[in-house]
Amino acid sequence: MSSDIDRLSVLATWTVSERDVVAAEIQSISQQLSTLGKEELTVAAVSYRRTLSDAWDVQATVQAALDDGGSVSRNSGSLVTLGTRYALSDRWAVDLEATGGEGGSGVLGSLEYRVDERQSLYGAFTHSADTTERFTSPLSMEGSGMVGGMRSALADSATNSVSLGSRWQLSDQTRVFAESQFSDSGTQAGLGHLFGLDFAPREGWRIGSTLQRGEFDALGGVVERDAASLSVGFTGKRLNWATRAEYRLDDGVTQAEQYLVTNRVDFRLRDSFHVLGKANVSQTTQDVARMNDGQLLFGQSASDARFVEASIGLAHRPVDHDRYNWLGMVTYLYDLASYGQENQDASGPGVFNTEQSYRTDQKSLVASLEGIYRLSSAIDLGAQVAHRSGEVRLERGGDDWIDSEANFAAIRLSYEFLSKWDAMVEYRMLDVPDASSSRTGFLLSVDREVARNFRVGVGYNFTDFSDDLTNLDYQFRGVFLNVVGKY
Repeated sequence: MSSDIDRLSVLATWTVSERDVVAAEIQSISQQLSTLGKEELTVAAVSYRRTLSDAWDVQATVQAALDDGGSVSRNSGSLVTLGTRYALSDRWAVDLEATGGEGGSGVLGSLEYRVDERQSLYGAFTHSADTTERFTSPLSMEGSGMVGGMRSALADSATNSVSLGSRWQLSDQTRVFAESQFSDSGTQAGLGHLFGLDFAPREGWRIGSTLQRGEFDALGGVVERDAASLSVGFTGKRLNWATRAEYRLDDGVTQAEQYLVTNRVDFRLRDSFHVLGKANVSQTTQDVARMNDGQLLFGQSASDARFVEASIGLAHRPVDHDRYNWLGMVTYLYDLASYGQENQDASGPGVFNTEQSYRTDQKSLVASLEGIYRLSSAIDLGAQVAHRSGEVRLERGGDDWIDSEANFAAIRLSYEFLSKWDAMVEYRMLDVPDASSSRTGFLLSVDREVARNFRVGVGYNFTDFSDDLTNLDYQFRGVFLNVVGKY
């Protein structure tokens, strides 16, 4: 089974002392499985790192799944990782890491050699007894054979993998990296090569590109993969902008072609006003073959999938005081799920109405407004309203669209009970007129300010719905990690 993984993460660190560092991360992972469609997972991790000496670090990390996206193919259990990094000399460093949890166990060892101030070489070996995919977190020890903080997708489900790579800082503006990786598991074995370039031509500008080629034996035959990406970004006093384009082609027992373009922009109109926007487009054409007298199982590009998301918003945060701030956003979403998604019910015993599952085709327009007002130095009052209008299809690719509207409202109160520590209670309501459904409940959380205008906390949602009205499923009851940033 081949896979393509995208990750979006937010990481916060707290330097307790010169030798002690605590970090917390929340990571959203989207995995495109060639035969099963797309799966999504949200995980949270907390780590503690202790510097024993100038040459020796130790670290412990605890990771847990907050939302498994209704996955039926992964046991999203907790993980505990213990690791150490030891500098053998000014040029040599070794990393060792052991992981255990509900999904299995694994060990990793790597060796890094710093040729000079601009070039380093590394090698890594991984053995995993996991029964599930293991998603690498940036909280892992440094220098463990990763390129850009992420392992190649070819090794995500490997029982054994060996990687060799190098990094060169060619100049103050240019950095290149390359890695070759061999992986072997019970379902596939292959060799992949990755080459990347990061270039900063002028102050504020950044350009990046990667090329990847791999060939591996999967169940039923050989898959050849070629992938390329190009990214351009700019950071200035008034404008922050980033664009990334990716292309992937699989040929062999699995035939797939995928395009992905992402855009992000933050433009400061005035000191207190920001315009925020994003536009993401993805198109996947996939044909899955299994060895059945050489015939395709589905044929005719049976698992086409399309995704379009565009949003624009206006944020207001006065620079001369912090009594109030607000954010208004309008989002358009078109989501045609793959057959793999449609066949994996996220709600249990089948999809019976528009409430139950996001594994449906969707066309939605969502408008939302959220604000916070400071009643006193220790008490904040917040409110949020949102409305969704659109259509869904309960049968993937069917002809009949069904009207789908929803209204969301919430009011919250937060109290600073200790310096930089806040407790929050929220009462929320969701109304779905087309399903004659109305739900209400509470949400509680405790947050800590870890940096200016940035907070990290943990809470419990006593309801089963989200404030994101593009999520049509009801699987949000339980513990969550809260990450809040202000403009």
